[in-house]
Amino acid sequence: MDSLRRWAAVALAALSLVYLLGSFIDPPLLRPLMRISCHRLPHRSFHFPWGAGGQCARCTGFWSGTLIFSVLLLFRKPPGTIAMGFLLLLPMAIDGSWQYFGRYESSNLIRVVTGAAAGSGLAMLLGKATGDQ
Repeated sequence: MDSLRRWAAVALAALSLVYLLGSFIDPPLLRPLMRISCHRLPHRSFHFPWGAGGQCARCTGFWSGTLIFSVLLLFRKPPGTIAMGFLLLLPMAIDGSWQYFGRYESSNLIRVVTGAAAGSGLAMLLGKATGDQ
């Protein structure tokens, strides 16, 4: 199963890199892809000297977390457990839900941290799903 884990890690790392590219420079060619996974609201995005990022802070954090964890999966079996992978998804789900239902407006810092935790959790689950328990 090592080869399956590595293949999955490479695929996830490549996808993460594409989305992160779109998060920082927002190329027109990638905008339709970015719209699939992100609302792209400018006030929830990072702003750079060249303009607003192509994804919100939460998605930027999510794809950063998946990239970091997928690189880890290239070299070793995934740490943690399946339960830990699901637990890492919870902060983003709670923060996003509370925000969606108008309970409060979170900051970009909270969004990027909860997104990175969820991205790591998803990559951890992917690593576990390849059979490397």
